[in-house]
Amino acid sequence: PEDKQEQILHDLFDQEDGARFTVGKVPIGPTDFGGPTWYSYAEEPQDSSLPSFSIEKDLEPEHGFIPFVRRASKVIGKPVRLEATLDYAPHWMLNNSTPLPEPDMNSTYLAHLATYYLKYSQAMAEHGAPIEYLSLFNEVLESYMFTSYQNIRDLLVDHVGPLFRNTAGAPKITWSALPGLQRLLHTVSHIFQ
Repeated sequence: PEDKQEQILHDLFDQEDGARFTVGKVPIGPTDFGGPTWYSYAEEPQDSSLPSFSIEKDLEPEHGFIPFVRRASKVIGKPVRLEATLDYAPHWMLNNSTPLPEPDMNSTYLAHLATYYLKYSQAMAEHGAPIEYLSLFNEVLESYMFTSYQNIRDLLVDHVGPLFRNTAGAPKITWSALPGLQRLLHTVSHIFQ
């Protein structure tokens, strides 16, 4: 209910008597954190400019992420500092010869995926939820999305890096959220030993 949502947002983000969070993480679709239907922002690759790209699902009041980010920003009094991560690549990025649950990326579409990331970050900023850090993958090689280090290297060095470097306002890039998570878990395990 709306009143419970407001209380939770207050408890997490209020800068006086809440937990004072100012940082958040949002998933890039497709994701299992989304609403009741599986979606990506471009269902078909078409060409590398992805003319059908749309984040409309993330704008939906009930299941979209952006309304909640806006509400959290309002409680904080400034934009939430956001990291965005991709759990799963869009279906057209998967190599059909490598079946689920460990599909490899189709290297033919690396330029398309770079555009996907850029359009996502631009759309988020346009709708009041700017991305500060974009992780190309959430837990690559460990769970959701498998791809070779060569594909990661080619995607980052040959496509995403140059595209973001040449685009004003593009977020900072990390290749995966997993190394930071592993360091955190290692640190926490030492604390509780």
